[in-house]
Amino acid sequence: MSDGTDIKANCNSCGPSRNHEVIKKVETRWEDDDSGYVGGDTYQLIRCRGCEKIHLRHDRWNDHDTDEQGRPNIEIVYYPPAVSRREPSWISDGPFLFDWDNPIIALLREIYSALHNDSRRLAAMGIRALLEHIMIEKVGDSGSIGENVKRFLAAGHVAKASEDTFKNHLLEFGHAAIHRNYRPSQRDLNALLDITEALIAALYVHPFQTKDLKIPGRPQRKDKP
Repeated sequence: MSDGTDIKANCNSCGPSRNHEVIKKVETRWEDDDSGYVGGDTYQLIRCRGCEKIHLRHDRWNDHDTDEQGRPNIEIVYYPPAVSRREPSWISDGPFLFDWDNPIIALLREIYSALHNDSRRLAAMGIRALLEHIMIEKVGDSGSIGENVKRFLAAGHVAKASEDTFKNHLLEFGHAAIHRNYRPSQRDLNALLDITEALIAALYVHPFQTKDLKIPGRPQRKDKP
């Protein structure tokens, strides 16, 4: 029986932030005597108001993981996992370019998995690891990420107009997640992935797709009688 409340939640069929009926809700709270940390878990069995599919939402928090205002960051996990971003078609269109065990595809799939489970720091770190792999594959390893970036840009792999975005957004978000415990927003991560996927497509996918294209010759002009 429904408890009479609705929440906004992800639906893999209808999309993110959809109205859901709460069928059952259970809340628990815990305290660790050794560390003094306090936290809690909320389990909600919910049904989408659109497609009527049922899934479980788990919200968890603790007072050690907080935002800049000191409010607990709530980690949300769905069962089955939320698919908040679709994979590019060139991943699943066939083994025309990437083997299934290719590091680029493996890292992308792990990034998507982290994003689906709202593990945003891990997703940001994964984007940075993926970009480092691509740079090393294209220009070799100079021993430092700063030097690798310089060589990668000097080789022309990133358009001049996008160099600032590459250095100060794509890489810096991952750096902040690793070293400053930064937790990017879902919107920021989707923007970063848009740029990352476009870079992979430009460096790997489009050259492969166009390598066998033949430009038709110009028709010969017929002489006038």
